[in-house]
Amino acid sequence: MCEILIKRTRLLNLYDCYAGLLSRRQRSLLGMHLNDDLTVSEIAAEMNVSRQSVHDAVSKAAAALQEYEARLGFCEKMQKLAEKIGELRQILVTGGYAGDSSWLTDRLTDIEAEIVNWPRHAGMDEGGEHVFATE
Repeated sequence: MCEILIKRTRLLNLYDCYAGLLSRRQRSLLGMHLNDDLTVSEIAAEMNVSRQSVHDAVSKAAAALQEYEARLGFCEKMQKLAEKIGELRQILVTGGYAGDSSWLTDRLTDIEAEIVNWPRHAGMDEGGEHVFATE
C-alpha cells in the first residue's frame, strides 16, 4: 500500500511539473485520474469511450511524464532547491545561526544562481547536446 502511495505522489509531482507538455487529451484524462481520483471505468463512462482507451492514454501520459523527468530533471532540481530554502528558513526561524549573516546571504545567492542558470542547461546532456534531439 505504501509503495502505491509513493508512486502516486511522484506521479502527481510530475504532473504538476510537466502537465503542460502533454496533449490536451492526455492532460485531461490523467488529471481526472490523479486530481479527481476517478477510476479508469469512471473516466471511460464520463467521456463515453472504452476503458481500454482511457487506460492506454493514462499509461502513455504517465510514461511521458517520467520520460520528461528522466531527461530534464526539473522536479528533482526544484525539490532540492526547496529543501535548501527550507533549511535556511529553519535556521532563520530558530535563530540557529549566530555567526556572520553573510554566510546566509551567500547561500541564498548560490540558490538564486542555481535557479537562474538551470534553464540554460535543462534538456542538455553533460556534453551540451540536447537530450531531445533526433538523429
